[in-house]
Amino acid sequence: MATRCSGLEPTSLTLEITETALVRDADSTAEQLRKLKALGMRISIDDFGTGYSSLAYLRQFPVDVLKIDRTFVTGLSDSADSRALAHTLIQLGKTLGLQTLAEGIEERAQLEVLRQNL
Repeated sequence: MATRCSGLEPTSLTLEITETALVRDADSTAEQLRKLKALGMRISIDDFGTGYSSLAYLRQFPVDVLKIDRTFVTGLSDSADSRALAHTLIQLGKTLGLQTLAEGIEERAQLEVLRQNL
């Protein structure tokens, strides 16, 4: 694969796009993302779980990575609801064959809760 002006191979790049930005013009966005994916770029949905999109959009977009928003991570150590949501998002990523990352881990307890859900 040819390098671009930057000298980087497209396979070395991951484009992060927020969940809300994905759905503004879903058809056009999906088409553009498919073109980037065809070049070898990885696509990551940032702030996943905070937008208003439907889970059906995950089938429409060529996504490789889900980044769980820090708002779900913050309450992990003391909120059963936060733990349930994090568990659900992790399992969703696993089921769809997507890499799943959590943003904003600041405490060992948060890390341990996330690890238990792997």
